[in-house]
Amino acid sequence: MLIVAVAQSIYFLRDEIVIYYPNARPTLVKACQQLACSVNLPKQIERIVIDDSDIQEDTNYEGLMHLSSSLINQAEFNQAYPNLELTLTDIKDNPILRRLFKPSEYLPTGADLATGFNAGETINIKLAITTPGTPVAGYRVFVTY
Repeated sequence: MLIVAVAQSIYFLRDEIVIYYPNARPTLVKACQQLACSVNLPKQIERIVIDDSDIQEDTNYEGLMHLSSSLINQAEFNQAYPNLELTLTDIKDNPILRRLFKPSEYLPTGADLATGFNAGETINIKLAITTPGTPVAGYRVFVTY
C-alpha cells in the first residue's frame, strides 16, 4: 500500500516535484510517456513581475498605440510563459477594450515555449494595439495563466 501511495503522490505532484528536483524531469517525462500524461512547467504567477510598462499613441497613425513593458521571472526555476492581459480604460477608469496576448504573440519569433521563462530572466515586450475611434485615457496590464 505504501508503494502505491508514493507512486500516486508522484503522479499527481509531478509538476511540483520538478520545481524542487529539476534532475527528476527526464525520469518523470519518460514515465509519463508510458502513462499518457505530461510534465508541465510550473505556473506561479505571483513570481512574475511586470516592470516599466508604458503606452504611447502613435504620432503618425491615428488609432494606433504602442505598449512597452518588461516581464521578470523572479522564481528560482523556469516557468511557463504567462498570458498578458491589456485593458484600455476611459477617463473614469472603466474598461473599454480588453485584449489577451498569448506568449506566441508577444515573444520574438522562434522563442522556445517548451523551455519556458528562465529563472531570473527579463523579457522586453513591444506590442501595437489598434483603437479605431475609441478615446483611451488609461490602461492596466496583468499577467495570467
